[in-house]
Formats: sequence, C-alpha cells, structure tokens
Amino acid sequence: MPPISLIPKPLSIRDARKVNIAQLLWGVERLSKTDQVCAIAAAAAHGLNNELTVILNSVSDSIPTLEPGHPARPDLPDLHVAVLRCSRIAAGLLEFSATNYFRLLFLVS
Repeated sequence: MPPISLIPKPLSIRDARKVNIAQLLWGVERLSKTDQVCAIAAAAAHGLNNELTVILNSVSDSIPTLEPGHPARPDLPDLHVAVLRCSRIAAGLLEFSATNYFRLLFLVS
C-alpha cells in the first residue's frame, strides 16, 4: 500500500484548463448577477430620491405658508424628518450600487 500524501497531485494541463475555464465561467455568471443587483439598486434609489424630493419640497413650502391653527401643521415637521431619513436610505442604496459597480469595473473583490 503506498503512503498517504497530504500534498495534492499536480493537475495535467488539460485538467488545469478545465478548472480555469470553469472558474472563469463562474466568475462571469457572478459578475452578471451582481451587476444586475447593482443596476436595480441604483434605479430604485434614483426613483425613491426623485419622489422624496417632491415630498420634501411640498413639506418645506407648506410649513411657513400654513397658519398656526391648521390641522396639518403639527404633522409637517415629522414628515420633514421622515423624508430626510428616507433620503439617507436612498443615499445608502446609491452608495451600495456605486461601490459594487466600481468593484466589478476594476475586478476588485
């Protein structure tokens, strides 16, 4: 019985090429899926940011124009803060998509 070796046998050139092609194909598939996720995150962030801008402008314009006794006036500062929180979430989505997109672009993992 031959001794057990912990050192793996070297691959033949043909087997090494098969492994490299499989790794390359897996990498391309992974990049493609990650690229799609980044594109979806960016699109969602931009759409969310556009809607939040409309809401923020409406709330900001309404605060000084409503009379002090108006029933909607007490809710406007809370709406303003909520919109700002949501805009930070949109910024985080944009940062995620941009960071991962540039990683894909420069093949940094």
